[in-house]
Amino acid sequence: MSGTFADRVEADRRLFVLQMLAELDSGSANERALTTGLRGMNEDVTIDQVRSLLSWLGSVRLVNVIQLADSSYSATITQRGYDVAHGRSSIPGVSRKDRI
Repeated sequence: MSGTFADRVEADRRLFVLQMLAELDSGSANERALTTGLRGMNEDVTIDQVRSLLSWLGSVRLVNVIQLADSSYSATITQRGYDVAHGRSSIPGVSRKDRI
């Protein structure tokens, strides 16, 4: 993947979110859990950055995003997202599993 360092960091974070969701039995998590998970991977992210990641992933149909009653967001991985998380498919803007 070409682009700036910031583009590569963002692409890595998108893959990390997909991988976290793919590991969960439900395939779903809210933005707070995803933020905590990314921070646990030494990714210094805010809730707003995670919302941006989810918005982008939703726009390319890798996750379905819903707004919850408390105005937070939750994401559920799609089959397409699951395939990307496991390296069976690639999407421009998401790092490949074998690259990280």
